[in-house]
Amino acid sequence: MFYGDSDTTSSEPSKNPVQLENLHATRYDLIGINAAKELMAPGDRSKSSTMEKLSKT
Repeated sequence: MFYGDSDTTSSEPSKNPVQLENLHATRYDLIGINAAKELMAPGDRSKSSTMEKLSKT
């Protein structure tokens, strides 16, 4: 998947930069996954979701 343009060395976006967390949240939404939902790991340990990371930035 490609989005936007990069500089001549492809090391930085040249316009419309998108944070990885935003990209993942959009992908989740497109396939019907609620990115804001808290996920549980084995042993009833909560795992951070994409949306938690977004709210901290």
